[in-house]
Amino acid sequence: SIYLFGGCHGAAVDLTEQNFSLELGKAEFAIVNFYADWCHFSQSLKPVFDQAADEIQREFPTVVLAKVDCVNQASVAAKYHVNKYPTLKLYRDGRVLKKEYRGQRTVQAFQEFVREQMKDSVEIVTDIEKMQLNTDKRHIIGYLESKDSQSYDIFRRVANFFRNDCEFHVAFGEASVGFRHGGDTAGFRDSQSNDDIYYSNGFAPGNNFFFQWTQDKCVPLVREITFQNAEGLTEEGLPFLLLFYDPNADNRIIETFRKVVGSELYSEKDNMNFLTANGYQFSHPLVHLGKTTSDLPMIAIDDFRHMYLYKDISKLSEPSSLKEFVSDLHSGKLHREFHHGPDPTQATPSEASSESTNKDNSNDASTPPKSQFAKLSPSNQRYSLIGHRDEL
Repeated sequence: SIYLFGGCHGAAVDLTEQNFSLELGKAEFAIVNFYADWCHFSQSLKPVFDQAADEIQREFPTVVLAKVDCVNQASVAAKYHVNKYPTLKLYRDGRVLKKEYRGQRTVQAFQEFVREQMKDSVEIVTDIEKMQLNTDKRHIIGYLESKDSQSYDIFRRVANFFRNDCEFHVAFGEASVGFRHGGDTAGFRDSQSNDDIYYSNGFAPGNNFFFQWTQDKCVPLVREITFQNAEGLTEEGLPFLLLFYDPNADNRIIETFRKVVGSELYSEKDNMNFLTANGYQFSHPLVHLGKTTSDLPMIAIDDFRHMYLYKDISKLSEPSSLKEFVSDLHSGKLHREFHHGPDPTQATPSEASSESTNKDNSNDASTPPKSQFAKLSPSNQRYSLIGHRDEL
């Protein structure tokens, strides 16, 4: 199908709170430029982005380049945690991707990027038994009757959305008939097993079952933060719950952390990033918490303003202990206690640990350690950072 976004060629589509979901819901892939007219980086990008929009849509009718005026559409910018201008977010079928566009800001660079993104990410398999899988990756294997089917269109779109998280394969017809006992299906495999975990809710249009199943299998709830992915993680705009671990020690604590997060904090997955961090590579944040690598392992929250230390990691497995720590961030209790000492309630394991919690109620209020991961955010050489403009 051919969609004419915004009604004509020639410029990026203007998005507002009213048309945002409608326009992006039509696009198989989209780049959205969140800009501000006062930002000189935004001004420089505008003619380039408009030209790229025109040329890319002529080549790919189901791709849209669009823009949001963040001054006049502040609610849209806030919804997507825009903290710099211009921010170039990516969308597939109306869903925002976690990674942003970070390439060169030229027409040719945008074109090449879109061509790469529009390549089919699914490997067609003719013999399941001879399939060679990368054991370092997670895999989704589709067992479908036909390539010319609604099931494959849904499978392909979901595969493209999670192309950086899993490798996708599909077998059609006779190659998959032995796996399709109840109709079209899919299986998940990782390095732990050669046996599939099967998907069984079908590929009906309009439901999100396959998307949600794939997300659960391909995107781990707890991820490892590195210097390579840290900037992208900060741009998701979500506070970090971090387990700093000693890479040279017995790290059963990592598995315990994953289990506790999975059992108690799954409902927080859209509000917070759960991360493990090599405490030797990320030793600088420890210093700001008044700790060293000899104190590993430890857990902390970084909300990009301040850092808060989980008081007693030996109580990690106690029911609701970690959950209370997170709840105390949302309620403001962690920050409040740094300033004024413990709340006049019964102490809990979630109290943040610092010298300030032991101070008397004098007028010398303390401030929590400043965020260290905020320093891994984007450079002001390419963006206007909102925090540097007081009136915003």
